[in-house]
Amino acid sequence: MKSITLKISSFIIVTFVIIMGITSYLGYLGIKTSTTEIYGSLQQSILKSSYEIVNEKLNLEVMQQLSIALQEMVDENTLYDEEAQKGFLRFLVEGNGYEGAFFYIENNKMLKMGEINNSFEEIGEILKKTKETKGIYLADVKKVNNKKYILSIVLPFSQNGEKGVIGVDLNMGYFQEKFKSFANPLLPHLSIFILDESGQIVSHKLPKFILDGKMDEAETYIANALKQSKEASIDYINARGLPAKANYKQLPFGWTLVVSVITTDYTEGINKSAIKDVILGLIFLIIGVAVLYGIIKLYLKPLSSIQNGLSGFFSYLNHESKNAPKPI
Repeated sequence: MKSITLKISSFIIVTFVIIMGITSYLGYLGIKTSTTEIYGSLQQSILKSSYEIVNEKLNLEVMQQLSIALQEMVDENTLYDEEAQKGFLRFLVEGNGYEGAFFYIENNKMLKMGEINNSFEEIGEILKKTKETKGIYLADVKKVNNKKYILSIVLPFSQNGEKGVIGVDLNMGYFQEKFKSFANPLLPHLSIFILDESGQIVSHKLPKFILDGKMDEAETYIANALKQSKEASIDYINARGLPAKANYKQLPFGWTLVVSVITTDYTEGINKSAIKDVILGLIFLIIGVAVLYGIIKLYLKPLSSIQNGLSGFFSYLNHESKNAPKPI
């Protein structure tokens, strides 16, 4: 009888374990899909927010500030009033996050306010490059004092037959300070960086990647992807040889913003969720098997009495025993 009980119990328990195993696997697939979607959505939201920061500063805010300062100079007829110009430049520098501001009239003069890292001749060269430009012009980012990366942003103008520019210098570290607010324990390897029109990194939390004179893995992958779409998500191998995921979007003025994470940020999130579910599943499986075995044993117990009764009855019937069987 014990063998029958054991066989029935084993069959039911094995069936139960298989069903639980299939359910757990399907649950893992669901966790993998939902976790990937959550992490992807988080990465995309960081791209959207950081894009707004860069576009607001380089495309909208600075355009408005330089346009207002220039228009007021024209309206107040102070294009040649040095003291008034200093006041406008001071207005640009104070409280706006710029290193300095400058005002230049071709072959005439240049006024500076704050830290300006371009010479009279260099500003003149920038003016020449703006001849075909309407609106804001972004000069090439350059390394200053072996530690800072400076972007000169200028608005060209033409007044009374003379050409000139009004502009500001921005430390590109400004953006990395802003991006720190996006740090998230779910994405420990998060990296937000900016590429200029040539595809070179001009802002990165690791300075060694900025204007290093070579196209690294990220720059190459993004450059190729931009040929297909101005905004997308790609998988690539980063400079350390690790698989990574990047969401990128090109800015209106030709630069590109990239939000990158190492793929393990995703897989670790999936594994953590899966491990929790597996542990809970095992606990409930052990409890379930124990309870199920007890129930099976309880319900199969009457079979033992029936088997013993029938065995005694046939022994008595075949004269193998002189004792009459007891009623079941």
